[in-house]
Amino acid sequence: MRPKETKGAVESPQPQKPIKRILLRSRQGSQIDEFLKSFEQTEKLRDKIKQQETASEYVSQTSERKSMRRRFNLFASASKMDQSSERDDVSQQSRKPTIDIRQQLAKKITYSSELDKLLLSSSSLTAINLDEWLALLRGEKLLSLISPERLRYSIIRGIPTKLRGPIWCLISNVAEEKAKHGKKVYRNLVEIQDSEEEYKISKDLKRTIPEQRLFQEDYKLGKNRLYNVLKAYASFDNEIGYAQGVNYLAAILLIHIQSEEDAFWCLVYLLHKKNWRMVYDNNTPKLMNLLSVVRGKLLSHFPHVLSHLEDQDLSLEAAFSPMFLTISIYHMPLDLAARIFEVFLIEGETFLIRFLMKMIELKQSKILSLTEHELLEYLRQGIVIECIGEQTFESLLDY
Repeated sequence: MRPKETKGAVESPQPQKPIKRILLRSRQGSQIDEFLKSFEQTEKLRDKIKQQETASEYVSQTSERKSMRRRFNLFASASKMDQSSERDDVSQQSRKPTIDIRQQLAKKITYSSELDKLLLSSSSLTAINLDEWLALLRGEKLLSLISPERLRYSIIRGIPTKLRGPIWCLISNVAEEKAKHGKKVYRNLVEIQDSEEEYKISKDLKRTIPEQRLFQEDYKLGKNRLYNVLKAYASFDNEIGYAQGVNYLAAILLIHIQSEEDAFWCLVYLLHKKNWRMVYDNNTPKLMNLLSVVRGKLLSHFPHVLSHLEDQDLSLEAAFSPMFLTISIYHMPLDLAARIFEVFLIEGETFLIRFLMKMIELKQSKILSLTEHELLEYLRQGIVIECIGEQTFESLLDY
């Protein structure tokens, strides 16, 4: 008998199953590798796209920045060209020995004009409010901490009417001047005898803002505040003494400042610290320089107006000297006179010349239509009242 064969001997060898499993695992491994490679490629593609997007955004931002820089550079170039042109205009006005003084003054005028335009259009500056003014007046806040730009902006925008006098005293450093000179100086100056000066002052008392009848008291009794302030200043400044025109400056101060002594020290600040006293000097060098600058600007910008004045035999001295001597207070409504005065207090003559040029720009047609005496009266007072009646005060600074 043949022995029975076992199933194990008949069946195919067993290694086939492990091989299939290995092959299966190998195929699965390939698929996983392919998936991983595909995933990595996808991630790289995403990273690349993000980089491209970031680069594109950066380029866009850079392009925008460059565009802004170009616009800024164009604006700066235009501003420089304007200022350069303004300087060139003034430099060609005259070849006289005083040309350097006129050029410097013209530069100041151009600079202040551009600065005022920037101030009036700037959203970063805010006018000093009532609480801040009160804090400054009480000494709780120092005026030196207020930037000159913000102070100028606040004055141009307008200050509280009831605080006008104290604010003028603050700007004029009245407290410091009084402390430096002592309490009795003012009264001693008033009591100094000088018959010539007293006579000149007494003649002008009733002529000063006559329509208001503000200073009609008998000066001999010592109760006329305007007389006392003018007398004290004539004693204080022996070189200049009293001059017509100073009475208007003292009058506008006394209308808003209760203390005679404080008004006197404000006048000293204006005439000495601002050197406006030289306008009243016998040789009037400052006044002549100012009128020379006016002539140059008329020649450059309004030659037809200058030609018309010459045709009418009307000198610039006759037409515009009262404006400089009285700071436009002559025959001016008091509220407007105060606004003009306080801007002048911080800016000086540059303001007056820009103010004058703006008015001539607005009223050149009317100026050309007037002749002789009518033209003279219009340039001395009518043009100011008419322009302020038709324009905002701020717009008249835009020249």
